[in-house]
Amino acid sequence: MWGCAFEDFLTREWEPEGNVVDLYLGRRGWREPALAKSYTEGLGDAYVSLHEVVATKTGETMVLRDLLTGADPVTVREKSASKTLQPGDRIAVRVVPVRDHHVISGGLLPFAPAVVDLLRDGLRNVLKLRR
Repeated sequence: MWGCAFEDFLTREWEPEGNVVDLYLGRRGWREPALAKSYTEGLGDAYVSLHEVVATKTGETMVLRDLLTGADPVTVREKSASKTLQPGDRIAVRVVPVRDHHVISGGLLPFAPAVVDLLRDGLRNVLKLRR
């Protein structure tokens, strides 16, 4: 949970400075290795969404489908969570573009199917009210 809160802090926009990620890269980004800098840049633009695990290749990759936006499934390079997550599992996570591939951020929250249905129904009701 701490990782999720910290990532939210890093990517939240603060007026007039912007977000912490952009401030850090502007001041100290030149000190970061290229891959770390690319991840940090991607994290600054990534958003948390609810994903379903479609497929896993243990210790290598996962295919995630965004349940909230309906975007095309994306393959992410992932060594740890792909060992425990199974197709059909639902997780809240940021999918971060890094150069020519995607990874997930460190803040990952698993969701039970019943909770996902409740969340989805609640979002639908809220969005209907706003229309």
